[in-house]
Amino acid sequence: MNIAGVNVSKKALIFAVFLILGLAVGVYLVQTKQIFKSKASQEIYNAFEITEQDENGQEKRVACTGNECTVESLNLKIKIDPSQLDTP
Repeated sequence: MNIAGVNVSKKALIFAVFLILGLAVGVYLVQTKQIFKSKASQEIYNAFEITEQDENGQEKRVACTGNECTVESLNLKIKIDPSQLDTP
């Protein structure tokens, strides 16, 4: 094949077209912002009950906000309610 006075094979032409298309797609993907959202349900926290024992042996529920729990000791008990885990 002769393009603008230069002999070009079909393989070289196809390779050049794929290279240019790949470069264009790569530039587009780099400029596009990716948003990664968790698809997990936030209601899974309802399945867990965390309690701790104070110095008198009394159990009290641990206060949790979002993904963070505040505890006063490391003497914790975690109860899991399996019926809450299978909800979509």
